[in-house]
Amino acid sequence: MAAAHHPRDPASVRKAIVVAAVVGVALAAAVWWGVSNLERTLNENRDWIEAQAEAALGRPIAFRRIGVSLGWGLAVRVEDLRVDEDPAFGQGPFATAEAVEMGVQIWPALFGRYEVDHLLVEAPEITVVLTADGINVATLGSRPEAPPPPAPSDPTAPGDTSSEEPAPDTTALLAVALARIENGTLRILDRRSDPPLEIVAREVQVHSADLRLGAPVEAQLSALVTASLPAGLSVNGPISAHVTLDATPAKPTVRASIDATELAVSIGETFRKPAGTPLRLQMHATLDGDTVTLSDGTLTLANAEVAYEGTVTTAPAVAYDLHLKSQSLPLSGWESILPALADLVLAGEADVDLRVAGSVEQAGLPPLYGTVTLRDLTVRVDGVPELTKLSAAIQLEGDRATLPKSTLELGGSPLELEGTVANFDAPDLTFAVTSKVLQASSILLGDPHSVKPEVLRGVELRGTASLPAGAGLRLKADLRSSDGSIRDLDYRDLRADFVYRDERATLENASLRALDGELSLAGVYDLRDPETPAFELRTTAVEIRLEQALASQFPGAARVIEGRLSGDIDLTGRGSEWDVIKQFLRGGGTLELEAGVLRGINLAESVLTSVSVVPVLGKLVSAPIKTAYPAIFGEPHTVFETIGGKIEIADGRLHTPNLRFEAVDYKIRADGSISLDADVSLTGTFIAGKRLTDHLIGRAGPLRHLTGGSGKIQIPFRLEGPATRLKVRPDVHYVTKALRRGLEENLVGRAVKGLEGLLQKK
Repeated sequence: MAAAHHPRDPASVRKAIVVAAVVGVALAAAVWWGVSNLERTLNENRDWIEAQAEAALGRPIAFRRIGVSLGWGLAVRVEDLRVDEDPAFGQGPFATAEAVEMGVQIWPALFGRYEVDHLLVEAPEITVVLTADGINVATLGSRPEAPPPPAPSDPTAPGDTSSEEPAPDTTALLAVALARIENGTLRILDRRSDPPLEIVAREVQVHSADLRLGAPVEAQLSALVTASLPAGLSVNGPISAHVTLDATPAKPTVRASIDATELAVSIGETFRKPAGTPLRLQMHATLDGDTVTLSDGTLTLANAEVAYEGTVTTAPAVAYDLHLKSQSLPLSGWESILPALADLVLAGEADVDLRVAGSVEQAGLPPLYGTVTLRDLTVRVDGVPELTKLSAAIQLEGDRATLPKSTLELGGSPLELEGTVANFDAPDLTFAVTSKVLQASSILLGDPHSVKPEVLRGVELRGTASLPAGAGLRLKADLRSSDGSIRDLDYRDLRADFVYRDERATLENASLRALDGELSLAGVYDLRDPETPAFELRTTAVEIRLEQALASQFPGAARVIEGRLSGDIDLTGRGSEWDVIKQFLRGGGTLELEAGVLRGINLAESVLTSVSVVPVLGKLVSAPIKTAYPAIFGEPHTVFETIGGKIEIADGRLHTPNLRFEAVDYKIRADGSISLDADVSLTGTFIAGKRLTDHLIGRAGPLRHLTGGSGKIQIPFRLEGPATRLKVRPDVHYVTKALRRGLEENLVGRAVKGLEGLLQKK
């Protein structure tokens, strides 16, 4: 039979509730009293606590107060914490923090399992100092030789363990549910170099959960980093990282994933990564004393990914020895990172297999060992022919790179290139370029108006180049070409030795066979003022065809005069355009033009025909005269044997103080000038040969009065006008005056003879 159920007495229930409430309040009051008493006790024994911590860390420690609070667990908060520096490394604090707070779960602690609910460090500032004697962090925990401080007077004070047995090792039972560092600052100061190196990480945030002694630690980190290091190395900007630390083995290991995309990094004028360019690092590091061994790492920079492994040592200085490897690394985009490539647009791929060894303190690029294999490299530069189809394996040995003979195309012309570069920081280059057929346009020598194909054949360019630190490019090269055509000028046996230094290009021993003759050049082209470059040029010509030489720049003049030109001329000037050059062109020399023709005008016929206006002379160039002298009067042109003399160039004109003109049966002596635009202004004298003089006097006797006692007819004239429309203007006044004087002398002579005859008859 079931027991009868008796309902509870309501009064009993109320009594139980009241009793429970009283007990709860009593317990809460007891806990509150205990916490308050603990906080008061800790603050009353602050000096003793500081002394105990100082004995443990080996550094003076101070704080303002200790607070204790009770929530879901017991929380202890230390405010204005300061840990002093080891005097061997400097004065001031080693570390400070606005507050350090730790919360412990009470119930697990009663059973010997210490579970930290949270660990919070607010605004810590830590300075790590490296000197030749070591690192300041290494002296933490060193025990002073003085005896430990006495126990506090209160026997109930925490830490009084004089009567207790040594505590068992419970570190394996310690766990931290959540650890945070907020708004921290880490300063690393390396005094081993001069000036000291400094790296500062601000706004450091660290978040880690489920920390257990004896187990790997994972943390999320972020910071703003600034640094000024040797060799122009500087960093500035935010980084973030996910780090796993396993400190349990004898050699702790660290795995990290670091994102520094928004970090700006520069190394002098060699490397500049702007903020926003991807920079990510995957790292697996093993620590063994001063050596960090890296394995299975990857570095992503821009659009390239490189695998790496190797070692980094921190003493006596930070040094590294790394192996880098990448397959099909894109070459595009590097112009935004490497200032030396800023004006280039790159395309293609490369395989990289390099060993890099050096130290942070080392200036410039570190030694490189290995191979960089280029595939289908393309280089584009504004205003320069495109370089394409370069595939080559570049060997690197320390500060030396060797390019074996490789093929490429420059502006569509196939080339072979080989060379070496030594000393990457101040490069010394030795090179050789060859081409069977090189388009003139590929080296910016082409002219779209040329009729003939413009090519250089059998090209060899060999030389050296260097870029010393603090100086400009220096170049010394020899150019050879068997034959070719440039601007409708055919040539053979081109040889040119030139030097470029301090923005001055010096042409040495340049020579070629062209224009049916030989031409040699030497000079200097000064580019220190790029707006108006200056030049000095010495030219020697041997029997070159003048009309061919004039054809490209002065086609009008080329249609007027022709012949074989020889001579020497020195020129100076400045400017890059002809309109500017002709204003500043100066110089002089001697020229001889042989076996030539002056087209469009017959000087001899023009002079003699023009003086026919004098009544006493009549028509001088008659049919019989033309028949007798076909070489002079048989063509509408002037055929000459030689034109020569000294020339002086100034003020945009070519001055001829003693021009000699030699032709069959006559010659001309002239003085005057010709503008560089081919405007002629000459004053000359036509001098007939003895045979022609006799024929002309036989035709017109009064002409004997123009012989001037030389036995040869001499007629002054002016030659004026553009080269294509020359006009001969004889000095009619001189001719008339000379004839009048001759006639007068003739009349007087006849009168005297007549008078003498009369006197003799008497």
